[in-house]
Amino acid sequence: MGVAKRNLGLILAVLGIVCLGATHPVLGGDEVKQAGRELAEALDSDPNISPAVKAALKRYITAVDQTPRAVQPTEDMKLQFAGRLDAWFNEKEQEAGGGNVIARYNEDGFGLRTTDEQFSLNLSGRVHTGYQALNHDSDDEGRSDTFWVRSARLAATGIIQEFVGFKIEGDFAGHVDGQRATSTVLQDGWVELRHLGKPATLRVGQFKEPFGWEQLRSANRNEFAERSLVSYNLTPGRDVGAMVYGSFCDDSINYALGMFNGTGKNQTDNNSDSDVAGRVWFRPFVNCVEECFACFEGLQIGLNATHGRQKLRNSSDMAFRTAAGTEFLRLENINGGSHVRYGADVQWYCGPFGFMAEWIKSEYKDMRIGNLDNERSITVNGHYVAATYLLTGEEKTEGRVRPEHNFDPANSGWGAWEAVARYGGMEFQGDILRTGEAVSGGTEEANAITLGFNLYFNPMTVLRVNYVNTQFDKAIQIQTGEATQEQAVIGRLNVEF
Repeated sequence: MGVAKRNLGLILAVLGIVCLGATHPVLGGDEVKQAGRELAEALDSDPNISPAVKAALKRYITAVDQTPRAVQPTEDMKLQFAGRLDAWFNEKEQEAGGGNVIARYNEDGFGLRTTDEQFSLNLSGRVHTGYQALNHDSDDEGRSDTFWVRSARLAATGIIQEFVGFKIEGDFAGHVDGQRATSTVLQDGWVELRHLGKPATLRVGQFKEPFGWEQLRSANRNEFAERSLVSYNLTPGRDVGAMVYGSFCDDSINYALGMFNGTGKNQTDNNSDSDVAGRVWFRPFVNCVEECFACFEGLQIGLNATHGRQKLRNSSDMAFRTAAGTEFLRLENINGGSHVRYGADVQWYCGPFGFMAEWIKSEYKDMRIGNLDNERSITVNGHYVAATYLLTGEEKTEGRVRPEHNFDPANSGWGAWEAVARYGGMEFQGDILRTGEAVSGGTEEANAITLGFNLYFNPMTVLRVNYVNTQFDKAIQIQTGEATQEQAVIGRLNVEF
């Protein structure tokens, strides 16, 4: 950059003389013209200045030379000069093998990138904390009301040489599974190869399997304090593997297909058979130009499936829970057989209105269960339907809600308010409690209704308050008592940065 700075000093010095001559009462046009001629000779003799910059400066000098007295440069001349000078600097930076670093902070976190856009690093995070109160229709309420930190994460994402992407994300709150919490865990850790662009990107590492729209959606965007019963219990979530994903037709057709260990996050495979997961989703009106279809631009339809072979899975890993974390069914130990999932979903956003629905079927086939003599199969179906409405009139999308006025009562700003409602449930086929596939004390069917509201203080901060009523088809065992329903009030304050 030494050559660049030296020549820049020469150019700016003479340019300053030119500009000064336009307004100075003593320094006249002859002196300015002479300085311009000397600059032109210097440009011709210096091989380090690019032809583009030379041409721009010579045109500028010629314009000055043709005037009877030096004049103030026009805006067009200034813009042309600035553009050529930027091109010259970029040329010198690339020759030096790098670029300047630009720092920025916005809704997506703190980021650094080089001016040539070959390298970038983004740091972000989130904290989800709140309170939940439970009430069961039994003398023993099981779990206590509590404050807790649901999630506290830091993440780093970046790009190396334009085509290689990466992400690492850890949760410092640990993973809460009912009443059991483990230490800090890795959530995401992957590397991507993006050389083929939108049609195909390869991702390898730990991330979410492409199954289940609500599960794939970040909890930062979920309209409810917790995911539905079906997403909480019947979707695979994070695993270790490799996936190819991409889009066609201006993002109206999207796909993802991958192979995974099938044993969950931070786990190696326990057999030689990998699980396969795939998803396709369509946005038929995303690029619609017809005004009559404008309200359908936010329509999306998805289909997904998984298939894998099972080895030994302990009963402790086969528990099914409510949104508040209460266990309502546990299968016996499973060994062998296959596990197949099917699912379909639809989302629609129009103005302040949002609609989401999903159906999932999960089948455990030809497995040894517990101490039973013969092979068994278990099938469970689940679904939910949800609707949201932004009472303050903002536009609803799959992304962030952006309040028209951030929450600032002193200046009459009250944020964005959203009403939410959801109904969903899951049901196991057959009497698996009686036939021994499930541990006694549970129920084969549970249904939940959720009502609540969201207050968006700004695009990065939201308060979610939900009332969740879960009904059990049979009384479930809660420590020493029984319950046929669970009522929960869950409040969650979410901040992302």
